[in-house]
Amino acid sequence: MDFSGRLSSFPVVDLLQWAMNEQCTGALVVRRSHREKRILFHNGQVIACYSDDPAEYFGRYLVLHGYLEMREVMFALTFCHRRAPSC
Repeated sequence: MDFSGRLSSFPVVDLLQWAMNEQCTGALVVRRSHREKRILFHNGQVIACYSDDPAEYFGRYLVLHGYLEMREVMFALTFCHRRAPSC
């Protein structure tokens, strides 16, 4: 099902709850000011999220705050890429 609109008229929390209740498979794509964010679902479960803004990459956050080293992030990304279900 495709739809578009303003997030202010349908809060993100409600969209996530709807996707879980309906066991949706697909992507929620949010675009604003030349930025794009995606939340991927498989049977209602969030399986991934993406941003095209490098400042928002979770791996970068983990490295900058000392939680992981870059090699660990790369290992995790490679592992997830190989195991991710096709959407």
